[in-house]
Amino acid sequence: MRSNLKALTLLFGLTVIGCTPSNQSSKAGSEPVLSSMAATKMTSAGTMSSAQECNVAAIKKLWKEREESGIRDLPIGPGDVVDVTASEIDELQNEKARVSPEGTIDLPLIGTVDAAGLSENELREAIVKRLLVYMKQPRVELYVENYRSRGVDITGAVQKPGAYDMSETGDSMMDLMGLAGGLASGASQQIILFPVTSRSSARSLGQSPPSAGQVQSASLRPDIDLNAEQGKNSDSPYSIAIDLTAPAGQACLGIPMRPGDVVVVPVAGEVMVQGWVNNPGAFPITPNMTVLSAVSAAGGATFSWHAELIRPGAYGSKTITEYSLSKLEDGEQPDALVRSGDVVLVQKSVVGAVPYAIYSIFTRFGSGLALPVL
Repeated sequence: MRSNLKALTLLFGLTVIGCTPSNQSSKAGSEPVLSSMAATKMTSAGTMSSAQECNVAAIKKLWKEREESGIRDLPIGPGDVVDVTASEIDELQNEKARVSPEGTIDLPLIGTVDAAGLSENELREAIVKRLLVYMKQPRVELYVENYRSRGVDITGAVQKPGAYDMSETGDSMMDLMGLAGGLASGASQQIILFPVTSRSSARSLGQSPPSAGQVQSASLRPDIDLNAEQGKNSDSPYSIAIDLTAPAGQACLGIPMRPGDVVVVPVAGEVMVQGWVNNPGAFPITPNMTVLSAVSAAGGATFSWHAELIRPGAYGSKTITEYSLSKLEDGEQPDALVRSGDVVLVQKSVVGAVPYAIYSIFTRFGSGLALPVL
């Protein structure tokens, strides 16, 4: 009797060793899609190609609007400091004037002049017209000594978040992201753009666009549609999300920027892996992390070949998608990218119930445990 039980114990031990699945072959995330960005200017041909390849409809629409409207020069705006000199007028010698929040400057003799939205040449011509009252051919020199209105805010999970001044009208999102050092460790493979036109439209309607913190928080919940929830009465969307995991999404980074735009890079967040895996828990989401690689990060499935992706939805709802781990490994079923807040549940298996129970005993108490003699 004793020898039979020892043989049975040995057989079960070999079963556990032989049947315990190894970690999934898929890596828990590949190299970042955009780990760094060079601040290289795009040619006009390259910009057109990117516009055609971009797969985000809202970006393509905004891109077209900006190309059609265009700006010959970056306009003067509130906070800029203008230096004005009229050689024949003593009162206007190196006169420095800061553009007010209302977009005006105050100068001796001529008083208040509208400046916001004008280029240097346009503002110079406006001052010359005012001075025609005092002389026939006034000679005016004007330049912007200090720009405060050319900034594009790059915030969130980037190397050097902050406000970056546009150097020319063709500066793209890629250019300014390059100045910010590219994506930081733990960044989401998603970028959210707050177009300046949308922000102005929202304020004109007496509404408040979501803050950068709200965007970063909400972007970790992909089910929340910021446009639908907070921009119902706006002609333009408050925010536009760009997915960097596909080349077509990366092409959208060529969109020309405008002073006042805000770019937010959310953090990637975590995915929860539960059920029949070796090391259940929460795992940081790495670039291109999928259902299969999330299971791999949890040490692989144990005596089970089926999983569910549980994704939170709007207003407390959720969606559940079933996957076959073996089909994912063989490429017979599309593998989905995981998002922050997702739960991957490796389901119980009837076939694997007995070996899983024995495996649990061995991992808890050690493989040297022998079955008791009856």
